[in-house]
Amino acid sequence: MYNSKHSLGRCDCHYCKCCAGTCNPWSACDDLGCIAGYTNRWCIARCSEGCADISCTRFGAECSPCLAGYWGDTCDKNCSQGCLSETCNQSNGSCSTCKADYWGDSCDKPCSLDCSSGSCDKDNGSCLPCTAGYWGKKCDKTCGEGCFSVMCSQSDGYCLICKDGYWGNRCDQQCSVGCSLGICAKNYGTCSPCRDGYWAGSCGQLCSDKCSGGCVKHNGTCNACIEKYWGNICGRQCSLGCSGNCRQSDGSCYQCDTGLWGNTCEHNCSAGCLDACSQELGHCVSCVTGFWGDNCNNSCEKVCKDKACDKDSGHCDNCYDGHWGNRCEYECNAGCNGTCDKSNGYCTCEDGYWENRCENKCNEGCYETCNTTNGYCTCKYGYWGSSCENECNAGCNGTCDKSNGYCNCEDGYFGDTCTFNCSLECKACTSLHDCTSCTDGYWGKTCTACDAYCEDTCDKDTGVCKCTNGYFNAKKNTTICTACPSNCHNQTCHPDSGVCNQGCVDGYWGDDCNSTCSEKCTVACVQKMDIAYSVQIHPCMVFLAI
Repeated sequence: MYNSKHSLGRCDCHYCKCCAGTCNPWSACDDLGCIAGYTNRWCIARCSEGCADISCTRFGAECSPCLAGYWGDTCDKNCSQGCLSETCNQSNGSCSTCKADYWGDSCDKPCSLDCSSGSCDKDNGSCLPCTAGYWGKKCDKTCGEGCFSVMCSQSDGYCLICKDGYWGNRCDQQCSVGCSLGICAKNYGTCSPCRDGYWAGSCGQLCSDKCSGGCVKHNGTCNACIEKYWGNICGRQCSLGCSGNCRQSDGSCYQCDTGLWGNTCEHNCSAGCLDACSQELGHCVSCVTGFWGDNCNNSCEKVCKDKACDKDSGHCDNCYDGHWGNRCEYECNAGCNGTCDKSNGYCTCEDGYWENRCENKCNEGCYETCNTTNGYCTCKYGYWGSSCENECNAGCNGTCDKSNGYCNCEDGYFGDTCTFNCSLECKACTSLHDCTSCTDGYWGKTCTACDAYCEDTCDKDTGVCKCTNGYFNAKKNTTICTACPSNCHNQTCHPDSGVCNQGCVDGYWGDDCNSTCSEKCTVACVQKMDIAYSVQIHPCMVFLAI
């Protein structure tokens, strides 16, 4: 579209038709420029329709002044429609005065539609005043939907009072769904009490889904847990062994399933328990036959009859034959005639045994049997004592007194019970050296040793003996054997007189061969003269020659 003030269109300026002068071969106008209303090198561009005068500069298309409603160097910009009188400053487009519903330097910004008067401040666009429900300088901000009566401060949007269910300065925040009755404090959104299932200051946190009966408002701790859960927020499962629920504080079970025990029912009752056991210690209520103890983990003794015993002590209810004691741990003694009493082992004795439990054998010295109460008996030959427990001593000549063991002694023993040996020289004695008879080789009351040269022994009363060859009894009936004279032939003499009965050795003569032959004898002399001779000389058997 072309300005009606100009009669020529752009097409009319082709071929230099709009040049004020002539144009060169390249269709550029000469220095005389363009006719009014055209510009540029070829004078083919129109000046802005906003130019008050038709003409504008050839290069730059600037013009001044502008027609009303235009501004800029080339008057090609429209003044804002908000400018009063539709005129504006040619250099920057600013308006001196705005229409009532516009603001800004160029009055190009419409006032908020929410401005109750439809007009606003030219400098900042704030409404004077805002329509109810709006706020801000331009009344372009909506009051919070929670503002009571939809009224708020125009400067900051703060509500004086909030509707139920809203909070905040602008009542633009909803109370938590957890608030009871849906009401909360305006400044912080806190509420009390919370609806069941919610907690925190604003009741905005859900209680754990494992809570039963809600939770504590300030920390979310469950008031109670649903079955099989425990912990502050009931986030932990009770032990599988719990029968029903467990304690919220520590997970310990209120009760265990049958066969389990412990705080969390983590232990199995002993295999010896009959059915259940105590939850605290695992003690069995009763035991399976064959077991005993608090936990029924001890086996009854094998010798308990039918393996039955007392739960608390382990004492057998009864014993198999041949056993006794609390746990039938003792065998009836071999001396029992049959079985024995379970409580004390007492029994009737077989022959040869005595005492309450027949544990003692009758002594070997008893004749056949003994008294079953005290073991007393009649003694066999060679034994003594109330129970014939002692043998008569080896020194007894035969048996001994049953009451004290006294006896007559065999040779070589002495004492009441012939306990002591006589000295070696005594055959019989009344004390160690008080002999009543001597052994061979000894004689007299003191059993002095016979002379060493007795041929066999000596008389036990006198000590006299027959001397061995080479010795004689010098004084008849003495106890000493004297050596035959040294000059006796073969050192032999008469055993009683000592006379050399086999003669003398050469050179000697006489009964005891103590006399020397005469020096005149050349070899020997007569050793014995006939008893009829009175001359007591012994002539030589051979004389020396004169």
